[in-house]
Amino acid sequence: MSENLSTPAKVLFAFTFAVQLIGGLYLAWQLEPSLPYSYLLYVAHVSILWWWLKEDSKKTGDTWPMDLGYFIYLAWLALIPYHLFRTRGFRGFIGIFGYVGSIIAGWLAAVLIVQIYLWLSF
Repeated sequence: MSENLSTPAKVLFAFTFAVQLIGGLYLAWQLEPSLPYSYLLYVAHVSILWWWLKEDSKKTGDTWPMDLGYFIYLAWLALIPYHLFRTRGFRGFIGIFGYVGSIIAGWLAAVLIVQIYLWLSF
C-alpha cells in the first residue's frame, strides 16, 4: 500500500499525525500553543494540501483555478472529499479514512505518552 501513496500524501499523513500528537500534549498539560506555532500550522497545512492536490491532479488530469492555495484555505474540508470521490469513486473513502486514522493515531499517541509520563512520575 505504501508504494501507492505519493510523497505528498505521506507527508500529509505524517504532518497530521504530528500536529495531533503535539496538540494532544498541549491539551494534556493545559498549555496554550504559541502564536507563531499556530500560524505556521495553518500555513503548513494549506501548503501540504496544495502540494498533494497539485500532484494528484497531474495523475487524474484535473485542472483547478489559479488561486488554488486560497481556495484550499477556505474550502479544504469540502474540496478534498469532493476531489477524492470525483476521481476515485468509493475508493476515495480509503484516503479519507487514512486521514482520519492519522488524526486518531496522533491522539492515541499523545494519550500513551501522557500515561507513560504519569506512570513514571509515581
